[in-house]
Amino acid sequence: MLNNSMKFLRYIFVIVSLAAGVGLIERQHSTTFCKQEETTPTLAMLSQNLLQSLNKELIEVKKKLESIGIKTTTFDAIHKGNSKVSPGIVQPHTMKHGEELVSPQLRNLIQDIIKKTALDPESIGIIHDKNQDSEASSDENTIYLNEKLFSNLSQAAQRFIIAHELQHILFQDSKHYTKLAKRIGISAEELSDRGNLDHPLCHYSRFLEKRADLYAALMSPEYAQDYLTCTQEQLHQLGDDPFNGTHPTRSERVTLAQRAVNEIQHGSLCVA
Repeated sequence: MLNNSMKFLRYIFVIVSLAAGVGLIERQHSTTFCKQEETTPTLAMLSQNLLQSLNKELIEVKKKLESIGIKTTTFDAIHKGNSKVSPGIVQPHTMKHGEELVSPQLRNLIQDIIKKTALDPESIGIIHDKNQDSEASSDENTIYLNEKLFSNLSQAAQRFIIAHELQHILFQDSKHYTKLAKRIGISAEELSDRGNLDHPLCHYSRFLEKRADLYAALMSPEYAQDYLTCTQEQLHQLGDDPFNGTHPTRSERVTLAQRAVNEIQHGSLCVA
């Protein structure tokens, strides 16, 4: 989940319900948007079939953005420079007045997950936000948690939601989304309106969420299983709300999670 302009943008990528999505890092020598091998080489198992489906969706997203004046060259320029993930890409979080740290126990849990990526655990802010109505959200360098809501999740869901938010940070989704929204000139209220489910920016947002979901799941077979457990729990407990169009439905996420688990279990993986 992604902070509002910044709270709205954090809530746009909010994961309350499943909590979780898919980012864009395009290799210069191909159209495959891969990243995990650059962040955790030992866990760089990516399903080619899933990635191909993801890339096809990205092509469609670009076409929809073209229809409202966002040229593909503009889109690619906004995302340029993020083809490799390194600690220097993510600027360290600086505590702001009024911010409150999460409990030490929860911080340790999250830092253990951060260590599985290329991110520096000490650079990522982990902030308790009792006012947000979702379990977790994120911006360019910070994860925001409502500890009361987050503590009600199963351990599998907690692990996966954090992994999902870290993918948003690795791909700098909040920054890219904000730049596109500014170019389009759409307000938070307009995008939240259920009448805008088919808005190109909603399609883009759903793509980001799927990518964050998928790359979090493909960190390891265990995270893939966490993905499935998390999505199934959220669908059962919260129903199939599509987050006003900014997120995939929970049933869609369950389907993607099942596919990821099946492909891993049957060995249909390749190093991208």
